[in-house]
Amino acid sequence: MNVDVYSVGDGWGYSIHSETDNVHIVQEFNPYRRGFVSMTKEEAQYFADCIAAGTEIVYEGDPPYMGMSLDEAKQDKVKELAAERDKHLYAGFSSNATGITLYFGFDPIDQAYLQEKALLLVIDPTVDAIDWKTSQGFVTLTRSQFLQVIKDGGTHKEGLVRQLMYLEAQVMNCTTIEEVAALAW
Repeated sequence: MNVDVYSVGDGWGYSIHSETDNVHIVQEFNPYRRGFVSMTKEEAQYFADCIAAGTEIVYEGDPPYMGMSLDEAKQDKVKELAAERDKHLYAGFSSNATGITLYFGFDPIDQAYLQEKALLLVIDPTVDAIDWKTSQGFVTLTRSQFLQVIKDGGTHKEGLVRQLMYLEAQVMNCTTIEEVAALAW
């Protein structure tokens, strides 16, 4: 196969020609990016070489925050980090309130139900036990055990909120989009 990489407009293209197989391929835009996006010389050469050799093209696509201003990239990163915080938050937490490690759900419904049961303990001091579903099944928690579970859930949530606040500050201190893209949960 004959490979030719050439300059076209504001980018690069390639052509691949094989007389024995009667194949002719021409590409002047990056096939892995949305719209009509020009290729760099390196991309054109890579794509052409892979196609000519019959090897798989491994391409990551658009770099993160492409076409965004630094402020837009920062806003987008903060949203990504908040979603990551929520994922970890809703995954639940563990508590040793009963003397063994139990895992508790903590999605919005679980949190509302915890608040409801906590309010019940405040309103009715005669309530001395709460039945609760954990990942290991239903358990009966004493009043003090349930209060400890609530505290453990609060610690779980507070730790994630603090981590997000720390990362948000790092995002705001970034001076380039590359620095923003490099930050991770």
